[in-house]
Amino acid sequence: MENCVKAMLYCYPRLESITDGYLQHIKNKAALSYDGKTPTWELAEYLAGEVLNKQRVQELKLLLDNALKNLTVEEKLLLDVRYFGKLDQVRRLFAAKAASLADDYMREIKIWSERTYFRKQARLLKKIIRRLSAAELDKQSFLEKFASLDGVSAVYQYIELGKDIGMERKEREFLAFLNRIRN
Repeated sequence: MENCVKAMLYCYPRLESITDGYLQHIKNKAALSYDGKTPTWELAEYLAGEVLNKQRVQELKLLLDNALKNLTVEEKLLLDVRYFGKLDQVRRLFAAKAASLADDYMREIKIWSERTYFRKQARLLKKIIRRLSAAELDKQSFLEKFASLDGVSAVYQYIELGKDIGMERKEREFLAFLNRIRN
């Protein structure tokens, strides 16, 4: 289940654009249906499948919205660093904190050591897995409903092959930065 949740989290920031992509594709395919190259029943069946895929992306977004609801500021920062591609923004927040220019919510967050960071990431992933499991999403239902969706399937396959490790390099650079400003 861990790799499923990682794939969902990596995709989360793009789920709305994936939904929009499905919608645009459906409209274009329907508008160009006049060419007569595809039998009407076949095209209707295809479009119905694409509508269902679009709905599944929306369902995935709703599941994740609920799972990520009420996370602490620190947990949101952890997600931003690892999954949401906002590492530079978080780096600026910690730089502001080190310069005593931080907002109130950042003043409460301690600058992470490498060990603390990886522990917090592991704890957060387990928390999200528990929340998704409580919403009756398990590995089997993920594979049946979401793993084949455009934008999700490639990310899931990538993670299954163990290739999300490359992100660790960026995280380590970020943690080296935190270590410099902490001392």
